[in-house]
Formats: sequence, C-alpha cells, structure tokens
Amino acid sequence: MNITVDYLADHQDAIPQIARWLFDEWGHHSPESPDGSVEGVVDNLRNRLRRDALPLAMLAHEDEEPLGTVSLKIREIEIRPQYEHWLGTLFVVKSRRGAGIGSLLVRAAVDAASRLEISELYLYTRYRKTGQWYKRLGWIEVERPEYRGHPAIIMKALLDA
Repeated sequence: MNITVDYLADHQDAIPQIARWLFDEWGHHSPESPDGSVEGVVDNLRNRLRRDALPLAMLAHEDEEPLGTVSLKIREIEIRPQYEHWLGTLFVVKSRRGAGIGSLLVRAAVDAASRLEISELYLYTRYRKTGQWYKRLGWIEVERPEYRGHPAIIMKALLDA
C-alpha cells in the first residue's frame, strides 16, 4: 500500500469524484451541500483549495486514484461558535475502509493544522462507534449536545502548534 495524502489544491481534477462521494454518503441534507446539490458540494470543495489557511481539504490517493478526503474548517457547527478550528468531512471509499486510510487522513490533517499553529482542533460525530475510533486516535470527548435534531459527540485534539 503506497498511499499518499496531499492537499486537494494539488489534485483539483478529483473534485467532481469527491463531490459525488460526499453527496452520495450524506445526501442533500449535508452542510457540504448548502443548496442540496452535487454542484453545491463542488463549490464547497473549491473553497478549500488552500495549503496555508482554513478552510482546506486533503486527498488520500494511491497511484493518482482518489481514496478519501478530509477537511479542516472554521466554526463548523453554529451551536458552538467558541470552537474555532474543526476537522470534518472525513470520507474513505467503501472498498478501502478498514485499511488505515482514515487514520492516515486524520494524522495528515492534524499535522497540517499544527503547521498552521492551531493548538486545538474539534470534530463532531453522531455515531458512538466513530467516537470510539477517534478516541483510539487520541481525541477526547468534550460534550454531547443535540445538533440538528440528533445527539452528537463533540471531540477535541490538543495539537503541538
């Protein structure tokens, strides 16, 4: 397995495929698609074509085949504006899940945030199993609010900024 994680800015040709993945996974109700369309996801991803500021997106690939993505965002959920920097939109293609690609993406995003001198990074999930997975990666649970009508878990990582 020779998987590389780069900034999406260096692989813009992958945006349509990533947008389709995200839309198919989370549907038209996703904040990734403000207008409820795949084109909305494409526009959202194009706003993350940065290397030195947030929001930014990263891409895991093997021999130029896209395998997954993750983003660093600013104030991802409106109910917690005090939490500024967020990890989100973690996605790995179904055929490659369980192979360590998600962990690789999270580590790459945390490293990118550290390079940007971010000291705290937050994420949220609605799933206990996902929360346990993040705990194994060193994230700590902060709180369990209700968000958009569902129970959520907000987690935090302290970074070496």
